[in-house]
Amino acid sequence: TRLDEAIPNLEKFIVVHGNDKRFNKNWPIWTLAKMYKQQGNLEKYKSLRAQLDVEYLKQDKQIKAEVEKADKEKV
Repeated sequence: TRLDEAIPNLEKFIVVHGNDKRFNKNWPIWTLAKMYKQQGNLEKYKSLRAQLDVEYLKQDKQIKAEVEKADKEKV
């Protein structure tokens, strides 16, 4: 994976679509958090992880499972 290229592109995507109420930012934020975790930047990972909507996580089983798994992993 080319994280050094993907991270800024995904950050830009989130900023561009951030004010659009029709846009659900949970998946892009979660994807970005995972990228930072892969890089070893746990501070950014935790910051992005904290931005996930708890209510959305309750509804989306796939992202909930991924988040729970990642929360249990040790880095």
